[in-house]
Amino acid sequence: MTVYGIVAGGPKALLPCLTDQKVDCWIGCDRGCLYILEAGLTLYQAIGDFDSVSKEEHEFIEKEAKQMQVFSVDKDDSDLELAIKMLQNQPEDSLILYGITGGRLDHTLVNIALLKRLTKQGVNAKMMDCYHTIDIYLPGVHQLYLDPTRYISILPATDQVEGVTLAGFKYPLVEATLEEGSSLTLSNHLVSTTGSISFKAGILIVISADEPPAF
Repeated sequence: MTVYGIVAGGPKALLPCLTDQKVDCWIGCDRGCLYILEAGLTLYQAIGDFDSVSKEEHEFIEKEAKQMQVFSVDKDDSDLELAIKMLQNQPEDSLILYGITGGRLDHTLVNIALLKRLTKQGVNAKMMDCYHTIDIYLPGVHQLYLDPTRYISILPATDQVEGVTLAGFKYPLVEATLEEGSSLTLSNHLVSTTGSISFKAGILIVISADEPPAF
């Protein structure tokens, strides 16, 4: 199994420490290429229209990247979506998406929708920044291993999510039905380091989060 880290050009301040991530192969989208190189990591693939970097930065990326593909600014797909399409990863591989939160809200929302689509296609993928990890869950049983101080918000991504059972949580549920837009399962957390989420129908967005510092 190969773990691919795909880094987009969101705010650098929200990136986790890339050198601490358990990633086998780094792929950069536009300005995300610089984040990878500045961390001293190998940039295996650079993809994008590179409209957010200077001429000097573009030349630096071109020099350092193992491979580079440049697309027109007038393309139909975002740089992130192009990177995922070009990857053609194997079913046993996994993707961790970085640099895709904290910037423009429309970009964040479409990236969460893209994560949902990937999960429905059977791709093992998640989003991460320095405060949040975002997963999409399909029906079944999902085990969690987390610090109990982390918040866990469980958000319906379909009109209804049926048969929701939360075990090992401060606020447990048994065979509940969640409506899209409900705040019932916002800001929960585990009572120890393990727990589980199971459900029978629908799709869930599961966000584990640390409390960000006050502005």
